[in-house]
Amino acid sequence: ARAGWPGTRPAGFWRRFLASEPDDRFPDVDSAIDELNGIVAPRRRRTRILGLASILAVGGAASFFAFDAPGPTIPTESVSTPPPAVAVERAPPAGVLPLDERSAGRLQRAWAKFLKCEPVETDSAEMEFALIPPGELDLAPNSRFVLAKPYWIGTAVVTRRQFAAFAAANGGFRTDAETRKNGQYLVYALDPSGRSGGSRTVRGNFDWRLPGYPDPSDDEPVTQVSWNDATAYCAWLSKIEHRACRLPTDAEWEWAMRAGDSAAERAGAPALPPGMTVPQWIAAGPMRPLPIPSGRSNPWGVGSGSRVQEWCRDWWGELPQGKSVDYENRALSPAGIRLTRGGSYAESGAAYGQRAGYLPLGGRSNIGFRAVREIP
Repeated sequence: ARAGWPGTRPAGFWRRFLASEPDDRFPDVDSAIDELNGIVAPRRRRTRILGLASILAVGGAASFFAFDAPGPTIPTESVSTPPPAVAVERAPPAGVLPLDERSAGRLQRAWAKFLKCEPVETDSAEMEFALIPPGELDLAPNSRFVLAKPYWIGTAVVTRRQFAAFAAANGGFRTDAETRKNGQYLVYALDPSGRSGGSRTVRGNFDWRLPGYPDPSDDEPVTQVSWNDATAYCAWLSKIEHRACRLPTDAEWEWAMRAGDSAAERAGAPALPPGMTVPQWIAAGPMRPLPIPSGRSNPWGVGSGSRVQEWCRDWWGELPQGKSVDYENRALSPAGIRLTRGGSYAESGAAYGQRAGYLPLGGRSNIGFRAVREIP
């Protein structure tokens, strides 16, 4: 038999030479050649067989050691398992006038749940703040104001007790009325006919401790404070609370006061007695603010019955036309006056839309303020 190519005899040689398991193969190339030489006996064919063996030795060595060679490493991309989907809580809707009391309360509670807070909270300065949902309203014909973010607003104006804590914490803070001697006590008087009248200003050495009306209590609104004094108080409140506090904007003030109410006047305002004119009604009342709490709070917990006008952040000026988002009038008014909202003991204070303007350096007995606390 000839030592031919694989598939011819001797089959045992090729089976061992091409074995897949290392233990079944020739230990080395020389052993394979010796086995091959033993098969081919005739000397006259030895040269031919040796030549064949040389060829097989070269090719066989490659095949021999190839069985043990590791295969190529195929890089594989690491497949990361995506994290489980986290449900993103959707913010409640914004409010739009009109809202009935139940709907307004429901909207506030929905925002409190979303923000993980209570609808009304008390801070370390013993000031109570109500959560106000975002919303939009018209402050004048063709003047639409959008409040895109929720915010906190004081449920009442700042009291004399709270302002005293601020003054003491700031080295005996002196107000504009104390340093400028420009405090004014406002009274309302009827004219000789007894059917109409107007406010009268009494000038004197008035300040927040001695506002002009007698025996003010600590729970009454602080008055005889200028716009600058109110802003200084808010800056101090920001520092101790580590949250941004400031005066409300025009739109923030009215949106919080309305709490969804679209009427021209606040609900619960005292009715005018039969046969009495508005001037007579004003003149018959006490010429001073009322202690806090006074009057009725709205569905968001905001009270407005203390009978003082309230400083706002804006300059006095015309309202913009069209739609405005988070608007604040930052343009210095020609007269240099700041805006107040609401009515006081010296005027009929039931209308939501009441506005007035005063110099930011003066103090008056019918003006107080409340703070807004921003939500980041």
